[in-house]
Amino acid sequence: MTQKKTLTLGKKRNTSTATSTSPTRKLRGKKRLIINTQASTAKPKKKPVKRTKKPTQPQIKKTPPSEIRANELNQLLGERFTAWRDNEPLSIGIEKQIFQLISAEHLPYSKRVVKRVLKRHCTSTAYLNSVLHGNSRVSLDNAINGDVSTAEKSYAKSKLDSIGET
Repeated sequence: MTQKKTLTLGKKRNTSTATSTSPTRKLRGKKRLIINTQASTAKPKKKPVKRTKKPTQPQIKKTPPSEIRANELNQLLGERFTAWRDNEPLSIGIEKQIFQLISAEHLPYSKRVVKRVLKRHCTSTAYLNSVLHGNSRVSLDNAINGDVSTAEKSYAKSKLDSIGET
């Protein structure tokens, strides 16, 4: 009678008795792993699937609503006031006059929009040049409201130098 090899759990079998055609058995903890040595260890190379790229749509730059409103307010101030249009040095506290104009005419502009318009206007090279070469500040209705100080002129000059517009 021939003996059959039986697998018993928990005992470590001698792997040297296994032939090269039979699967190799190993213990991992209390579980037994069966590793097939006949199967090829090299995986067949898969050809990469060529995917067609979707045509990229041109990216549309979204303009925030406050920027649109700022452009509208800048255009409105340029049409109504020559001091704004000619980039003359504006009086200190000009934003109060702009807020009074907005509230008197019930215009839909916020504080953020006014600050954005003033920053853009007061940092433009044309305005900085007028501050550098001007002597008096004016309000929106062209009334003289003070003088441009030497510190403000030197600041405008340094800003123009940093931009490269002297």
